[in-house]
Amino acid sequence: MPLQKAKYRTERDNAVAARKILEQKNSELMFRAYDLQDELLQHKQTITPFTGKPK
Repeated sequence: MPLQKAKYRTERDNAVAARKILEQKNSELMFRAYDLQDELLQHKQTITPFTGKPK
């Protein structure tokens, strides 16, 4: 039985470490997505050409 407990603890510890890494990567990707959305918004605002006649 102690061998099973040790195996369980190792798997649990590995899962906890993997979750931390995934949460960090997810945070980085979410920040990058936000950054790209902001960049795109700025790009659209500065490049939108004026086409049409004033009324």
